[in-house]
Amino acid sequence: MLKAVFSAIASALKSFGRMFGRIATAPFRMLDGVLGGGGPDVPPAPEVSAEADDVPRVAPDHKRLYEQLPLDVMQWCCDSLVAGEQASMPPKMPRSIAAWLNGLTRDECIALACADRISVSDHIRCYDLVAGVRSVQPLDRLEWPPEPGLAPDQGSGGFLSVLADAGTATWSAAGPAP
Repeated sequence: MLKAVFSAIASALKSFGRMFGRIATAPFRMLDGVLGGGGPDVPPAPEVSAEADDVPRVAPDHKRLYEQLPLDVMQWCCDSLVAGEQASMPPKMPRSIAAWLNGLTRDECIALACADRISVSDHIRCYDLVAGVRSVQPLDRLEWPPEPGLAPDQGSGGFLSVLADAGTATWSAAGPAP
């Protein structure tokens, strides 16, 4: 109802503006006709009907945005975890989401990467938060500390050491040499 009222007001203001423009330019058009300008070579400007203002504008459908945005967030989290540091932002990431992602910890990224798309979508829209992840809000950029390196395997010496040990011992069909 309120939208229709505002639409009617906007249509009336546009009509008034067109009328005022025609009145303001009438002396110039008359002078142009007297001086011989605007001959048959120049086509007249097309008339715009009043019905053109009444065409309803279609609002953009945000369904695709809400389906793609959680997938982009999950992909960013996975890319960051693989890289061991925060990945670069996708080009169409909204600023508010980018300001939030820059402040997430490694554990929060793991939680988002392991969640399903619906849960991440609900978290972004602040309906139902993913456990262990702060709500969407501007956060200070956080540099992840390097992951502790894994200790090298101290088990067997490997294939070559087994061969070297086998070369020193003499084996026969009856058993080891005395």
